[in-house]
Amino acid sequence: MATQSTQSVGQSIPRLEGKAKVTGQAEYVHNLHLLGMLHGKICRSTVAHGRIRRIDLTAAQAVPGVHRIVTAQDIRTIVSEPYYGPAFHDQPILAVDKVRYAGEPVAAVAARSEAIADEAIRLIPPRKLGLEQAIEFINDDELVEVTPTSIRLRKRVLAANQRPKAKSPEA
Repeated sequence: MATQSTQSVGQSIPRLEGKAKVTGQAEYVHNLHLLGMLHGKICRSTVAHGRIRRIDLTAAQAVPGVHRIVTAQDIRTIVSEPYYGPAFHDQPILAVDKVRYAGEPVAAVAARSEAIADEAIRLIPPRKLGLEQAIEFINDDELVEVTPTSIRLRKRVLAANQRPKAKSPEA
């Protein structure tokens, strides 16, 4: 049986990229700039739970240098079930119809620079319903009383910062 050389066992071997990393000369993908390259940013939910009725992209799309803004509706035109996950495909790529946690991605922006993408994200306004608009989603037989700070329902009272359950669509 031939014996293998064990010259490296027990010795420190310099890494090939070690010197470049230590001296700051190494190039990383994050710092890479190519001609015509677009920068992407994600617009995230500011509320912990809510229904998405509409995402107003008008102001964000008007920013010079914004190439494209993508929402779940856009993804659905390509992939009918836009979900992913390690074991079960149950996580939306971008929030579909409702957000489930603060920070959930709702839109993606592609722009000429990172600063332009940031500006476009800032112009996608979060829209929350006030009490008057929330009343539209409550069944009339549940509604008991509306005050400036709450909506009283037959079975429960919702504070001003809570969202009522939406009406179920008619069959």
